[in-house]
Amino acid sequence: MGIKQLNNCGFGIDFVDVNETIIDELNKRGEYDIELAAPGKKQIHVSNVAGINNAKNPEKVVDTIKNY
Repeated sequence: MGIKQLNNCGFGIDFVDVNETIIDELNKRGEYDIELAAPGKKQIHVSNVAGINNAKNPEKVVDTIKNY
């Protein structure tokens, strides 16, 4: 199942990264758009997303994985 299908079913998506700028912006917006690299460049909107900074909150990463 792809990201869009999970999103359509109400699932939240948590990203893990050490890039503070990306994680902060992802948490601020709670959503993002994907542009497919295919003819027509279809865009997909994904919401209900969050980010965890693994460098600052490694225990939150572990807890999040345990709770799924």
